[in-house]
Amino acid sequence: MLWWCCGTEDSPGKSTFLSLNSAQEDPHSETTLYHQPVLPQFDEMDEGTTKNTKKHQLASPAFWVDLERGNADSALGLHLDLCDGKVLHVCGLRQGVPSPVVAYNASVPEDKRLLPGDYIKAVNGISSTSVALAEELKRHPALQLLVQRPYCFVKRIERKLEPMGLDLNYSDRGASLVIMEIGTGAVKRLAPEIRVGDRIVSVNGMSGSPLHLLDMIKDTQTLELGVSR
Repeated sequence: MLWWCCGTEDSPGKSTFLSLNSAQEDPHSETTLYHQPVLPQFDEMDEGTTKNTKKHQLASPAFWVDLERGNADSALGLHLDLCDGKVLHVCGLRQGVPSPVVAYNASVPEDKRLLPGDYIKAVNGISSTSVALAEELKRHPALQLLVQRPYCFVKRIERKLEPMGLDLNYSDRGASLVIMEIGTGAVKRLAPEIRVGDRIVSVNGMSGSPLHLLDMIKDTQTLELGVSR
């Protein structure tokens, strides 16, 4: 499964793979289901860049997060997306109930808190696949997480009826679209900075569910894609 909550109270979601490789893209048709494994702050337009490029927001250095819970079955308070197959994307924090993440965030400075949009790159020294990281989270009550803040930027895409040229994967309970392949199309022509593995987290300044993001991409010819990696 590609969506995984740290605990047993939520059922897993499903992952959907689709292509945006035609000029008349319908994000709700011809999708293939795979039974396998939120909005960052973006800078304003940089006057020194070309008109279709917004200034990059530099990522913060990685840092360690130590979490403790009574037993390995206790919920951590994280919502995680495993769609890129390599790391864990924090797409939400459980609010309103005590959890190891809530306790940790209350005990550290703001710049060391675990936040939506962060990437968990290793768990207890393991850094192989997203599935392996998720399994390690479920296995131990004491956890050490290597966390990386997202590197975020915005790219302006003026499609003019050109296909996007993207193959995308997403979790139905996530908040982003993972770029799995970039073919001939508007993104490759206009945004060479975007690469495989990047996540589209907003469209024209709006965040939301993956289907909401896809609808905005489908219905708009001039796009500002908020990208996280």
